Amino acid sequence: VIFPRIIFKYKINVILNFGDLIIPSKVYQIYYFDWAYAVYNDSYIWQRMSLFDYIKRKIKLFLIKNRIADVSKIIVQTNNILKRMKMVFNLDNVMVIPTPFGFDGISNKNEFDFNLESKKTKFFFPSTFSPHKNFEILYPLANLIEKENLPYVIIITINNIIAKKYLNKIKKYLGNVIINLGNVEHHKMPGLYNQCDVLLFPTLLESYGLPFIEAMYYRKLIITSDLDFANDICGDAAYYFNPFDEVSMLNSMKAYHKNKDEVQIKIDKGTDKVQVLPTWRDFIHSLQKQIDFGLDLNHDS
Repeated sequence: VIFPRIIFKYKINVILNFGDLIIPSKVYQIYYFDWAYAVYNDSYIWQRMSLFDYIKRKIKLFLIKNRIADVSKIIVQTNNILKRMKMVFNLDNVMVIPTPFGFDGISNKNEFDFNLESKKTKFFFPSTFSPHKNFEILYPLANLIEKENLPYVIIITINNIIAKKYLNKIKKYLGNVIINLGNVEHHKMPGLYNQCDVLLFPTLLESYGLPFIEAMYYRKLIITSDLDFANDICGDAAYYFNPFDEVSMLNSMKAYHKNKDEVQIKIDKGTDKVQVLPTWRDFIHSLQKQIDFGLDLNHDS
């Protein structure tokens, strides 16, 4: 209701939209898409959320589907999402611009000490508490780790208030197999990566997956879900597991100690992938080209 009035009032020529919802307008609109729910219809994703979240997301999906044909250019972050956008919406105006690495300029000096167990292998799972992140699998996984008496610890970073019910469920393993650090400030994240050994990422849905890139940058082994988005970003720079099977997860975790040469090769391949990512200057330049194209069309008309 409001945006079309603003667009008309100020005679807007190009819309650069970083929101999830599409602005109803015939003005040249560049839509930066990063809401993966719109291109995944798998039951294991939609059945995990509350009824309120389900309804809210279905309404959002309805609005996107009904307006996406009016968008002039769609920008996505990966080839996987590009493929899915074309398949789901039958579009040919989609292009890929990968997101640059986000820790540029943050110094690793004076790192905050998280006092993590030095004698145990530390598997880092950086994520907010959302249904698609698959935190539920940590309970049976922690049970296996405890039964086998493995020197493993899983580091998580979820809000103690939002995830109170979940933390009560896994409290048997908290402090021993699972350590929750709560929300970690952005400037402390490089230090946390450096103090952990492996990225453990059992997520079920991602439009990009920045922790993959962060782990590659800090030269940490990645073990993650054997799903299309993870394979697209990581390729052969990671070990993969069935995210619904704790035994499969644990076997991938054990790979960290089994073949150090292979682990090093995967870490090196991850480093190579990070080095070819665009810079923020490249990213802005790519956006500017799309804006200029829209302005030229507007001028010609």
